[in-house]
Amino acid sequence: MLIFPAYAQTATAQPATGGLMEMIIQFVLVMGILYLLLIRPQQKKMKKHMAELMAIKTGDKVLVSGIIGKVVSIKENELTVNIAKDTDIKVMRYYVTEVLKDEKELVKKEK
Repeated sequence: MLIFPAYAQTATAQPATGGLMEMIIQFVLVMGILYLLLIRPQQKKMKKHMAELMAIKTGDKVLVSGIIGKVVSIKENELTVNIAKDTDIKVMRYYVTEVLKDEKELVKKEK
């Protein structure tokens, strides 16, 4: 007889210790890391942008969808922006991409 009969070993099943608890802890850690690395910085950036938008006043230079202009008048959430001589456009405040700084202020900050 060259073939030996295989006998099954009776092994006691080990209960999964802390499986659910470990999974919950890992999930909370991953969510915490995502919050700190992705969500929180985005919220700060958005809050800063909204503060800039609310601080727009007449005479500011703004960038709106690639068009640079000077704010002529403000009505609540609507801005009138002068983009060329005798050419004004009306824009919603929330569509302003950026409030541009004067070149003089930028030079002072660089020094």
